[in-house]
Amino acid sequence: MKKIILSLSILLFVGVSYSQCPVKYPNEITINLIGGGANYGGYSLKMFGKDAEKLKDALITEYPKYKLRGSRYVIKDVIIPGIEESITLQIYQGKHEINDSTTTFSSFKNIEEKKKYLLKLEQNQSLGVYVYFKKKRKNAFKEIEEAKIAKAYFESLYKA
Repeated sequence: MKKIILSLSILLFVGVSYSQCPVKYPNEITINLIGGGANYGGYSLKMFGKDAEKLKDALITEYPKYKLRGSRYVIKDVIIPGIEESITLQIYQGKHEINDSTTTFSSFKNIEEKKKYLLKLEQNQSLGVYVYFKKKRKNAFKEIEEAKIAKAYFESLYKA
């Protein structure tokens, strides 16, 4: 009986302690499956947390011929080693929030909105970056292997 009470006490303590910890965001690039059917579905990359800005910076440093539309960077004619065709990158920066068991991401309208958001970050919020791969206005990567090649290449740029 004492063991059961002790075990329950430890579990309760751990549960309360864990619930008071700040939200942890993975500072790693992850592959994201996009819905939309055969014509529009595919794969993208995303990153949330303090290093998300570094990913965006690494990409625009590697590909300095970009257009900034609002807070979205568009880079055309990108060649990724291991991928046969050139593609267009669309890099979105936005707000990432975790509420209960749901997460939301919404792009910034412009750079000024991003600056204001970063000044008032709460514990359940972080900067997020999504990278979409496009070919003729559709998602370019239909196979996970292509997304893995792009992820490995972008990680090498980001970590350099």
